[in-house]
Amino acid sequence: MSENALTSSEINQIYKEIIEDVYEALKPFGFRKKGVLNLVRIDGCMYQKLNFQKHTYSPLMTINVTFRPLFLNNTDDNTLGSNKRLCFFESDLHNWYDIQLNYKETSNKIIKLLIDKVLPYYDGLNTSKMVLDKSSQLTSYFHQQLILFSALKEHESEISLRYLDIILQGLHDHKKDVENINRDVSGFNNGIKYYSDLKHMVHNKNFAEIDLLLKGYEGEFLKKVKKFLKSPSFSE
Repeated sequence: MSENALTSSEINQIYKEIIEDVYEALKPFGFRKKGVLNLVRIDGCMYQKLNFQKHTYSPLMTINVTFRPLFLNNTDDNTLGSNKRLCFFESDLHNWYDIQLNYKETSNKIIKLLIDKVLPYYDGLNTSKMVLDKSSQLTSYFHQQLILFSALKEHESEISLRYLDIILQGLHDHKKDVENINRDVSGFNNGIKYYSDLKHMVHNKNFAEIDLLLKGYEGEFLKKVKKFLKSPSFSE
């Protein structure tokens, strides 16, 4: 490899080496490989995923720090938008990390940041109760389902109803936008019915039925991912 401009092949090889360094450092914390670009683990009632991302045009990389509840009504392991770029754990600046010949410097920086900042972040949000305790810090639109399903899990009627109203209003608004351009709105109708039914159950304090729903969602999701998490490494 040259000391100056790296070729695409060299960049890709170094990128793989950095991912492997990070994996080896996080393996003792329970993380396993999923495919080429993801490290995942289950901690508490959360599925946590570190997604590596390479810059399209420059020899740079970052990690998307994501997680989702096991009991979410979605068996896709793509996490919620409850994610942060790795750089935001050290500053408010949108930075990337160098893919360079001396890649150990980048590996070490990333590993330190993950262990010192990201793992404690995960530890502070690994139960539904913790999510509710920190809900005032989870202000993104993408956190709404995270908070809603945590509230349902904890039988918190007031919080559940508040977020059901927010989500339903959003669905109705988006449905109107789609109708205005003469597109299919059946998906919105299905979503509106689903969340309306949930709202009816919460109003009636029917948390026994909600518990069964959440347990079913969790079981379906675990069937998809847990068999792979038993091995040190797995591929999609």
